[in-house]
Amino acid sequence: MVGLAQWLLSSCSTGVRDIDFEGRRYWITVDADSAKGVDSAQLAQLRTVETVYGFSKNGRGRQYIRQGTVSEAALFNWQIIGDSLQINQATFSVEKLDNGFKLSSDSVVLFMHQKP
Repeated sequence: MVGLAQWLLSSCSTGVRDIDFEGRRYWITVDADSAKGVDSAQLAQLRTVETVYGFSKNGRGRQYIRQGTVSEAALFNWQIIGDSLQINQATFSVEKLDNGFKLSSDSVVLFMHQKP
């Protein structure tokens, strides 16, 4: 019976694994309609920012943000927990897409894709 329960749980999995992220860079697009608590000025700014997440194999990563000629980088921690991706303190459910992933939380939806 335990084996059946484990199989049922695993069959519901999206199949997200560490290797889907390790050593890869993903460009981020924010679904502006999903951003809760953001005013129109902040939404306009979100549309002009280029964000890239680089995932290292050790559960660390680097976020690159560029707006116009200004850029900055920040470190983050990440891990896969079940079917979720945790980046620092934020946890996102993960849905695989043809060209990347859709990350959803209570406050925002992000689309991650790799550039060729």
